[in-house]
This record gives sequence, C-alpha cells and structure tokens, in this order.
Amino acid sequence: MNGVWGVYRSDDGGATWSRFNDDAHQFGGIHHIAADWNTYGRIYVNGEGRGLIFSN
Repeated sequence: MNGVWGVYRSDDGGATWSRFNDDAHQFGGIHHIAADWNTYGRIYVNGEGRGLIFSN
C-alpha cells in the first residue's frame, strides 16, 4: 500500500486500511494467513520457520 509492503486489514470495505505488521516484525516471509471467524480482528499467520503467529 503506497509502496509499503505489509499485511493490512480493512473494517470498512477497503476505504481505509490498517497495517498489521511493522518494519521490525516481517515474520520471515508469510506462507499462509487466515482469519478467525469466531473472534473479531484475530488473524493467524504462518511465518517462515517461526511457527504460527496470531494477533487480536
């Protein structure tokens, strides 16, 4: 987004975006990403050799 690589989310159909990661947390590359249908805002990320990471 605007030349900045990252994992982004939108709560308003794409009108605005929030970045999930930052420059210090790149996860070594992302292979899979999934949302939790039971917990609003929670995503799961599979980083290269880092296991499963999740955030609320």
